[in-house]
Amino acid sequence: MKVVEVPPGPPVLSTLVAEIYGPDAATREEVARGVMERFAAHPSVVDIDVSLRDPQTELRFEVDPERAALSGVDRSRVVQDLSLAVGGPGPGGTGWRGSTSPRRPGPWCR
Repeated sequence: MKVVEVPPGPPVLSTLVAEIYGPDAATREEVARGVMERFAAHPSVVDIDVSLRDPQTELRFEVDPERAALSGVDRSRVVQDLSLAVGGPGPGGTGWRGSTSPRRPGPWCR
């Protein structure tokens, strides 16, 4: 473990920073949580910010090509729609063909 005091002035991250190094993610996380608990128990520490990431759920969608074909739906269209539904529109989604609408239509609107 390495505890460093960041010098004042921009960009100021924190008054006190603990950088945790270790052989694997599980060990680093265990040590980081212990350090966080010790910081929290100290009366002069008033705010704790941890950059550990919470476990994320991974979603996997598989397009059944046969069902898609029977429904008259192109597989790439399903991928586009799921991408938009899960991740939202990408950057630059405005200004299509001079429209004032903030929403960009799909590729089927030409």
